[in-house]
This record gives sequence, C-alpha cells and structure tokens, in this order.
Amino acid sequence: QKGRNKCGRLAGRNMAGNGKNNNDGNGDDVLSSRKMTEAGDRLLEEELDTDGALAAYDEAARIAPGYAPAYTGRGRVLAGQGRHKEALAAHNKAVSLDPLDAKIRYHLGAFLVLRGRPKRALATFDEAVRLDPAYAQAHAGRASALFMAGRHKRALAALGKAIRLDPGEGAFHANRASFLDALGRPKKAMASIDEAIRLDPSNVHAHISRGTFLLDLGRHDEALAAYDEAVRCEPESMRAHSARGSLFLDLDRNDEALAAYDEAVRCEPSLPDPHTSRGQALAALGRHDEALAAYDEAARLDPDYADAYRPRSRSLLALGRHDEAIACLDKAVLASPDDDSVYAERGLVLLNADRGRKALADFNRAIRLDPDSSNYHMLRAGALIAIRRPKKALASANRAARLDSNNAECLVLHASILSLLGRHGDALASANKAVRLDPESGMCRYERGRALGGLDRHDEALADFDRAVRLDPTLDEVYTARAETLAHLGRRK
Repeated sequence: QKGRNKCGRLAGRNMAGNGKNNNDGNGDDVLSSRKMTEAGDRLLEEELDTDGALAAYDEAARIAPGYAPAYTGRGRVLAGQGRHKEALAAHNKAVSLDPLDAKIRYHLGAFLVLRGRPKRALATFDEAVRLDPAYAQAHAGRASALFMAGRHKRALAALGKAIRLDPGEGAFHANRASFLDALGRPKKAMASIDEAIRLDPSNVHAHISRGTFLLDLGRHDEALAAYDEAVRCEPESMRAHSARGSLFLDLDRNDEALAAYDEAVRCEPSLPDPHTSRGQALAALGRHDEALAAYDEAARLDPDYADAYRPRSRSLLALGRHDEAIACLDKAVLASPDDDSVYAERGLVLLNADRGRKALADFNRAIRLDPDSSNYHMLRAGALIAIRRPKKALASANRAARLDSNNAECLVLHASILSLLGRHGDALASANKAVRLDPESGMCRYERGRALGGLDRHDEALADFDRAVRLDPTLDEVYTARAETLAHLGRRK
C-alpha cells in the first residue's frame, strides 16, 4: 500500500544516525540491522511505502536491539501515522541507546516541534549543536523551535547560521521565507522562496509556499501558476491539489475547487483533511447532502477529527436542520474551548433560532476571550435586543462603535437601538455617519430613513427607503417601512 511520510521533510538529507555506539549484538547483527534500517530509510524518504518502512525498522530492532537508528526511523513513521506516544517512546529509546549522536537528537527535536513543544525541542536541538556545531540541520531545527516560542530574531539568526553552514540547502531558504512572511516582510520572503526554488526547482513545498505568498499579495493568477508548478513537480501531492482547491474556493470558482479537492482525496484517501475540504467545495455549490457525506467520511477516518464540525454545522443549517447544527457546534466548542470564534458562531445560530439568552451567554464567552472585537460586542447587542434589554444593548453597541468608529455596520446597529429607544435625533446622527462611510449600503439608507421617519421627516425618509430598495432589493423590512411612510404622506404605493 502506498503511503506518505506525514512527518514532513524535517530530516532533510540526514538519515537516522550512524549507530556508532551500539554494544548490543555482534558485528554481523549490527551490519544486518544497518542494512535493514537503510532500506526503511529509502522507503520513507522516497514516500514509497510507510508500512514497509515500519516493518523494516522493526526487523532491524529485532536483529540488533541496541541499534539506535532503527528506533529513530520507527519514531518517524509512527509520528506520520499519528501514533505520537509510540513515536516519542521510540525517539527517546534511540537517544538512550546513542546519546552522543547529534542526528538522533535532531530527530527527537523535530518530533517535538511537530507536537508543539518548542521549549523541550529547543533543549534537544541545543544538545545536538553542542555535539556537532557544524550540523546545519540542527541549527535549522533550533530556528523552528525558537520561532514557535515567539523568539523571532533569534530564530532568524539560527536559520542564518544553518544557511551559512549549508548555503545550497533549499529547505533552509524556504523556512526563512516562511519566517519572514509570518513577520510581515513579504518582499524578503519572496526573495528567499525564489532562492529556495532556484536551488531545488523540484521542491513542491517551496512552490506551494510561493503560491501562498503571492496569494497574500493579491496576485491570484501567479499564485495559481505556482500551485500548478507544484502539481507538475509532484502530481501525487495532496497539499498541492488542496492549495489549488483553496484558491479556487476563494475565487468562487467552485466547480474547479471541487475538481482539485477530488484529486487531493485521490492522493490521500485515508486522511480526513481533503475530505473536509471537498465537503466545503460541495457546500459552496449548494450540494449540502453530498457535503455532509464528505464530512462523515472525515469523521469515520478519524473519530477525534474536529475540523469538520463547523463546516458540517453550516450545511446542516442550509438544510434547515437547526438542532443538529447546534449539536455539531457544541462538539466544536468542546474541541476548541479557547477559540472565541466558535462561541460567536454558535451564538449566532442560537440567536437565529430564537434562543436569545443562550446566544448572549456565548457572545459573553467570546468577549471574555477577545474583549477588543467590535463584532462580538455587536452580536451581544443583537442578543440583548432579542431578549428585550435595549438599554444594555445600547451599551454594547457604544462599546462596538468605540472599538471601530469607522465601521458602518456598528453605526447602523447603534442607530437602530437609538431609534428603538425613541432617541431619533441621536439615531439620525449615527445613521448619517454610516451613510457617509458606506453610501452604497441599502441597510445604511434604511436605518437613516427610520430615524428621519421618527422625526416626522417623511419625505426625506421615503427618499432613503427608495434608494435602499434600489441598492438592495432583498431587504424585506424596507418595503414595510416604505409602505408606512407612504401612508403617513397619504399616498398610494
């Protein structure tokens, strides 16, 4: 069965150690174990057969139980299969058998980076550098751990040391590009990724990164060309096909997105991610029943996979299955209890289901996690209106407007609540500012019309309602307000 090394290419060209300090087994056993380990390395590095690689490493460890590189190779495969506890045990076993091998230390550090443990990874890479100061890969590993820990300047310095030691390693330049892009330095990032591609034109990951940088700069056609080149370099790359799908989805080219995600699923049918992305493309096409089937397949492949909960809830909502959608978002909250956006999304669904008090509780949680989000304060105001607490709603709307004084939506909400409280003059002031900020918004015109009507300025109100209808014919509330205004003026529709 064909497999993939999900550990990535952190190992570069350095394989799993040299096994110099192994005392368990005779010379013939160690030689046989080394050959078996090298066979596993080839299968793993060329992404031919991860199950076969694991079997080779297991056999190497059986032949010579003290041969450390066999355990490092085993750890790399297990990590790629998501068997993280077993992978960590294998890496630790390798280090205990050969504590003076820098490469073995490096692979443990790489695993710890992938598991999001930068402090422990950094200590491991530091030891690898101490053992072999000229080991460029260890310096690059230090850079990754430092960057993950938020020590960005030191990370760039460590990566610079790796590049000086091995200037021809394209992966180091690609990593530097990622660091620079994350720090908001897109031009320097682009220069680094171009250098990575010059050094290794077949590096699919570098082409994908280049496409992502171009996308961030709004250069969509060039980004697509970069992703296409990644596919040309490695037609079986799930990441490359997924990148194309994501770009097409952003551009509302949904049929092309679905085709790209179909390819991603073909490349990696046993991973949940491409199935979830495929579901999102189907949902964008309005094919929600099929989207749900894709999300269900992702869950079947990994029962603990949480990334499909939210898109699944949106398809359920589109099908009118509100209770199931809320239950799905409940799971998303349990999976990500510190994610403010999950509470906001569930709160909005609850609000639309006329469960204002529960919605208010969710918006309050979102605000506790991100108190400076004007959007969350606006949502809180909406929930307070729904449960008939307009004065508290006004306080939330005021807070939203202070946080984002140039947000027309905040000002519209503010004007709406003021009108509800009978403060039509203040409502008109807010609505006027909203119209100045977004003169082509039907909602801004509608809200100003309401304020004008409250001040008995019905001719002006009618003009705003007429303009609102032209700008956004889908605003049902405008037609009711317009009819009432015509009645005040003694006119027919």
